[in-house]
Amino acid sequence: MAEGPLASDAERERVVGALQRHFADGRLTAQEFSERLECVLRARTLRELYELTGDLPELPMVEAPLPGVRSSGHRRWWRRG
Repeated sequence: MAEGPLASDAERERVVGALQRHFADGRLTAQEFSERLECVLRARTLRELYELTGDLPELPMVEAPLPGVRSSGHRRWWRRG
C-alpha cells in the first residue's frame, strides 16, 4: 500500500515545470535535473513529489490576465461598438 495520497499526472507535470524553472534559474545542475526528473516520472505519492522539491525555494505564482477582465478586476459584460 502507498504511503500517503497518490500523485496525479497533473501534479507530476507541475513538479516537472517547477524543476525546469529551477534548472533554468541555475539552482540545479543538468545531472541533478535529470535525476530528479526520472524520480518524478516514477513517483507514486505526493510525498515522493514533495521530497524532490523540498530543498528548493517556492516559486512565485504568476497569473496571466483573463480575457475580458480589466486591470481593476471588473469584468466587461458588454462589447463596444
